[in-house]
Amino acid sequence: MKNLLAAFLIMFTGSVSAETLWLGETQTLSLYDWSGSLTESSTLDSGWIDYDGVLNSGSAEMSSASFFLHDIILSENVNGSLNVDGYVDILGTTNNLFSGLWAIDYSYYETDDVTIFDIRSLDFDGDGINGALITEGAYVGMTLDFYGEVSFLAYVNNPFPIYSPVPVPAAVWLFGSGLLALAGIARRR
Repeated sequence: MKNLLAAFLIMFTGSVSAETLWLGETQTLSLYDWSGSLTESSTLDSGWIDYDGVLNSGSAEMSSASFFLHDIILSENVNGSLNVDGYVDILGTTNNLFSGLWAIDYSYYETDDVTIFDIRSLDFDGDGINGALITEGAYVGMTLDFYGEVSFLAYVNNPFPIYSPVPVPAAVWLFGSGLLALAGIARRR
């Protein structure tokens, strides 16, 4: 009986909010050099993103004529963006390690019964170029930028975190402490 209960709990907690999204709309993957100049760009033709909102982690795989992204690990940040770490095979080279940030915006249009996920790379290293930095392999120092939109003709639960450039709790604490400091200064005078 204990084994059956443990198996039920593992199945229930591990799969209740997991969602697998198959890429099917427009997704573009671009490679930029150190100066921000476009080196290679192509439209992804297949892939998937699997994310579990309970565990706040997931995985993904994507491919196009020029790129194959594999062994991608997703994990949630405090501000709702996702850490993206994995490998990309580019134009005959293999296992170029990359690391970056994604933001996933979610919207549901009740009138059309359509769910849309808008996925975009963020500026990971502060160089002004959106995308994941390639840290090992033949393309070290180059940036891999991803943008895509996936829509579904039915309601799909949103398992992804909500992205906010400034974490709301941190912003509230910062604003509140500033107000208290101003009140303390005004009171001393």
